[in-house]
Amino acid sequence: MKISVFDGEEQVHYKELAGDISDYDVIISSSTPVEFPPKQIDEAPPEPPEVDPDTIETDTNRDIYKRIRDNPDSLPGKIRNVIYQWQVLTREQLDAWLESEDYAARSGGVRATLIVLENVTNEVNRIGEDGDEMRIVWSGEV
Repeated sequence: MKISVFDGEEQVHYKELAGDISDYDVIISSSTPVEFPPKQIDEAPPEPPEVDPDTIETDTNRDIYKRIRDNPDSLPGKIRNVIYQWQVLTREQLDAWLESEDYAARSGGVRATLIVLENVTNEVNRIGEDGDEMRIVWSGEV
């Protein structure tokens, strides 16, 4: 079986899969491209603020904070970096970036990362309801 991806009428990607379509769960997704403003900063963010992990309320948030602090290449570290470089993003833009990197956009880990960046490191403010138009604003050190 051959899976093809088209941009308009141009085939831009394909993949050969073993078996036939009945062997797979099929999800078809189509969306209009999300536009991104130019990056405001083209460098890595400063070190995250030091926070005593024992003061962080939940195990999940504590783990996310440690991943941000210890591994900038982890998903929480990458999310922090993207928000820092763009300075202001909508949730739709963050989700589009996550999907372009093959991450699940609306996962609990992404939500937990935003909570940690807002409530633990105090580097991000989320403005508006939790939907596509919510704005994510870098408010930490530049």
